[in-house]
Amino acid sequence: MHNHGREIRRIARNRVCSSWRGSRRFPTGLRHGHYRNSDPLPRHLSRAFLVAMQTLELNTKHRFFLVALSLLMVSSLTSWADIPKMEMLSVNSFTELTNSVDVLGLPGERALDAFNRLYAQAAKNDAVAQYKVGMMYDGGIGVLRNPAQAVDWYRKAANQGLKDAQHQLGFCYVLGNGINQDYGEAMKWYRKAAAQGYALSFNNIGNFYLKGHGVTTNVDEAMRWYFKGAEQNVSGSQHALAVIYASPDWGKQNWEEAVKWLQKSADQHYPLAELLFGKFYAEGTGVPQDDFKCMEWCRRSAEHGFAPAQAFVGECLLSGKGVKQDDNAAVKWFEKSAQQGFLEGINGMGFCYANGRGVPKDAAKAVKLYRAAAESGFAVAQANLGLQYRKGEGVRQNYDQAMRWYRKSADQGCAGAYLGIAKMYRPRRGHV
Repeated sequence: MHNHGREIRRIARNRVCSSWRGSRRFPTGLRHGHYRNSDPLPRHLSRAFLVAMQTLELNTKHRFFLVALSLLMVSSLTSWADIPKMEMLSVNSFTELTNSVDVLGLPGERALDAFNRLYAQAAKNDAVAQYKVGMMYDGGIGVLRNPAQAVDWYRKAANQGLKDAQHQLGFCYVLGNGINQDYGEAMKWYRKAAAQGYALSFNNIGNFYLKGHGVTTNVDEAMRWYFKGAEQNVSGSQHALAVIYASPDWGKQNWEEAVKWLQKSADQHYPLAELLFGKFYAEGTGVPQDDFKCMEWCRRSAEHGFAPAQAFVGECLLSGKGVKQDDNAAVKWFEKSAQQGFLEGINGMGFCYANGRGVPKDAAKAVKLYRAAAESGFAVAQANLGLQYRKGEGVRQNYDQAMRWYRKSADQGCAGAYLGIAKMYRPRRGHV
């Protein structure tokens, strides 16, 4: 059996001299590799470089596994410890003008006609009509979108005690939508709505206490409000409780409770909960490890339009984990995710073009996609762009540019970037 420990010690002794450790410069011999710039690596990358150099010296079988693992072109997706975004009313999902306003409870009525009728009622101080006019301004339904006007109408209705408007006005303060962002004002209006039993406000007040928005962080107080929302079947509150119970960060870890609340949220088709449940099965945390159940839950989330889940399903289809390997289907899901601007979906499409997986190989398109994600700060795409520059695929070969992108990626802890840097500095062996 190959003794990796002995091999690693040999490499450390022979390849990494004491002067390099002190000066952060590489030994002279290493500068005869692909990258000859004598600039030192930052100290925080030096140890990572050594590990990467050691990896490159392992036997081919083990090196292939490590490289494949660390350079997987689609990284792990949204952390299971992420807290859901603020719950909001359906008006915030409006993306285009529609001919009907069914969502406002006015089936079949044309948007312009509905707006004119509601506006007349709102002018007579009808609180419900004022709120609905605000929704129409917020969503651009029957009228040009105008967030500031939406806030004005929400405020009129909220001042008359309409809890829906109070909650929505609070949310506008959270986003800075039509008004300056102000967490204090947001909390004031959420509390007014919550005093009337408005369940979504329970959830958002919980978010404020958990994240310390306008108040001192207090996980016990956050949980108290989440429980109020969860008992009224607010899926976001149920998901948040699952996150708190699953994470070690708040001292509340309880896998049985985490699974219980996550199941309730996922059963209501909450996309974040469905994706998280899939990750539970992938990791075997709180439930038996099961790649097929992981894929089942993640696919549900993806089908509900959640971009992180779409990218994750694309990754599973590309690798054949928990599902039959299918490059064409992987491309479909990466594309859906990328169309929503999700960086891992964009990077996944770049990987498919770079390797001819499900699409004709096109290195130039791969570089364009990698660059779009890399310039937005996505570490895996930065490492991939460095790889394209190092190999000269889809772009003119440029070791300085390769190192620039590898370093950006390595600064964020991307293992693939460490390996890329190691390859840049290692002695030439007749291949890149």
